[in-house]
Amino acid sequence: MSVVRLFLDTEFTSFNNPRLISFSLVAETGEALYLERSEGWTIEDCSGFVREAVLPLLGPPEARATDSMIRWALRAWIHSLGRPAMIYTDCLWHDEPAFKSLFTDRMNLWPDGLDQRFLEFDSPAVELAFQSKGLRRHHALDDAIALKTAYLLQSM
Repeated sequence: MSVVRLFLDTEFTSFNNPRLISFSLVAETGEALYLERSEGWTIEDCSGFVREAVLPLLGPPEARATDSMIRWALRAWIHSLGRPAMIYTDCLWHDEPAFKSLFTDRMNLWPDGLDQRFLEFDSPAVELAFQSKGLRRHHALDDAIALKTAYLLQSM
């Protein structure tokens, strides 16, 4: 069974005290999952940049999910793909620990079929994807779409 590539982007509070705010996984086949956390961070944790560039792009607070709900939704989404999955990101040292923080002390809840090893992919084609698709920078879903688009362009 072939592996499906998932493209991950995360948004977090700051470089000094990174706490996950939102993330998105976009499959090479088009399926997407975007979730925002309702816990584990506060506006006071956020850098000025995050307050200006990231927070205005979030949905309303009532649409956010608890970590338990996020883990459940993630496991269900991975299962719905019907095959093993591998995560690609453009920034291993930020995205991987931010995403895995959802499972700190709960790695037994890691989704079946999702590889725990992450691969890094970065390309100038990401910039082309933002320009050609009119995507919003610093929104996890749009950033993950740009990464997937760049990967597929480069793979042609």
